[in-house]
Amino acid sequence: MKHFLFLVSIFSWISIVSFTQESNEVKIVWSESVRLKSSDFKARTPQHALEKKLKKGHRRSSLEGYIFSGIGFIAEQKGHNITYHIQAFMVPNQSWLRDANSATTLEHEQAHFDITEIYSRLIKKELQHTKSVKQGSKVYHRLFKSLQDQQNAFDADHLGEDGVNEKWKVRINKDLNRLVQYSNASVVVKI
Repeated sequence: MKHFLFLVSIFSWISIVSFTQESNEVKIVWSESVRLKSSDFKARTPQHALEKKLKKGHRRSSLEGYIFSGIGFIAEQKGHNITYHIQAFMVPNQSWLRDANSATTLEHEQAHFDITEIYSRLIKKELQHTKSVKQGSKVYHRLFKSLQDQQNAFDADHLGEDGVNEKWKVRINKDLNRLVQYSNASVVVKI
């Protein structure tokens, strides 16, 4: 049996970190029935203001929150089957909110998490057409790059982390519903 593990995480503002299989970091797996709470953000809030550039020519915005989210990718090949395990997750001990009582900042970070789930579903959709673990890994990495671009586009459309504009609310809900058939964590492909 071949067993592969790729856990790559994204920040809501462009960084990438790789986890190894030994990572014991507590993670919250995305769930439609469970929304993030301010108590899920356990990292210490930075004392100094962190800024991000929004768009070319636009001002910088001070970060009010930060979600460390990502997509876990595990591929197992056994005989003529490849089983992919794909899950969107967030890491509480590396996520923070400047104001734990800010419902709009929490809503903004939840939207980042929802976008991560959308891309986990897109990955699962495309994995159904793969014929090797190597091909599956390429699909994962390509769509993960698209996820980063999407997260940046989301932030660029918000002049801060004060909620989610209506355009993005509609888009996120539409994409989650359109891809609901890919919400299971596992995909089995016959090769």
